[in-house]
Amino acid sequence: MIEKAIAKISQEAESLATDPSVQRIAQHIIQKIKGNSKNAEKVLNESKTIKGAIAAMRNEASKRQVNGVGYISDEEGFKIIEKYFEIEMQPADELDLDALL
Repeated sequence: MIEKAIAKISQEAESLATDPSVQRIAQHIIQKIKGNSKNAEKVLNESKTIKGAIAAMRNEASKRQVNGVGYISDEEGFKIIEKYFEIEMQPADELDLDALL
């Protein structure tokens, strides 16, 4: 199940390769899947996609607009992604964002 969930996220990330934020999101989701079959099962839900997670982040940022610009931090963005996919939030699993750049 974990392998299938990783494959699903990887395939979507490949199809959206022109968006650099997608790769960071995919890596975060994959970290949450590794060793956690419950998270993998939730990510396999066909209605849950990286595009959907981005839309959830965009929606939250739009609520905080100042002069037409919305903003959320990386940490807030990852929490929104986890909530969107309904995966467990485990601080020990946090990614080293600098390593992804």
